[in-house]
Amino acid sequence: MSSVEKRDILEIVKLIARVNIVKLSEYFKAKEVFAQSKVEPPIVIRLDGVGFGKALEGFEKPRSRLVHDALVEACISILNRFGCSMGYVVSDELNVVCLDSLPYSGRIEKLNSISAGIASAIVSLKLGRPLFFDARIVVLNSSSEARDYILFRARVGLNNFIAQLYHAKYGLKRQTPHLEQMINLLHDELKGIELWKPLGTCIKKEIFAKKAIDKKRGTIITVVRRRWHISEGPLHCLEK
Repeated sequence: MSSVEKRDILEIVKLIARVNIVKLSEYFKAKEVFAQSKVEPPIVIRLDGVGFGKALEGFEKPRSRLVHDALVEACISILNRFGCSMGYVVSDELNVVCLDSLPYSGRIEKLNSISAGIASAIVSLKLGRPLFFDARIVVLNSSSEARDYILFRARVGLNNFIAQLYHAKYGLKRQTPHLEQMINLLHDELKGIELWKPLGTCIKKEIFAKKAIDKKRGTIITVVRRRWHISEGPLHCLEK
């Protein structure tokens, strides 16, 4: 018989009910680290896969289409949930660019935890294994600075991909040369390669016109709609 069963259940319930919940709530709320820290747009929420090298054992390397598609789907889900402007997915990272507005009053704790939760849940379900993301906020000085940020992440993603190709061909023990030198050495391997592998995918809103019927008047009208446009490489994001 457990210790709970040995005692009167009602006695325990009454004991817990006497706890001053208001006092303790205020006390521990004040101890929550960064709970009230906020940011204003423009920002980028960057999410990185945790230990994906080992966690994705068995998938194509470097860079699996199945994994990349799951990352793109997760990025779109965060964009929809947060109402942000565009996304850039490269390697094992998602970059959610929020130029105009932020949910949750811009609370850092909420933005990081919810975005990481969405990404972890969707990618895990899509790929059939437990996978996790961490998240961080990058504060931009202006909307135009988002261009430099995407260029930066594209360059990092490119370097990682080329280095993986190089060491797959020449062995892990060899010192990693400069990026341009590796590209020259991998000339044959890079011929005809799909652009998303070295340079990721851009996700941004596009506006399009659609014919519809006005139910009240019975006439054909043109309505404007928005949808996510997905394109290989960072160029469309840089143009936006």
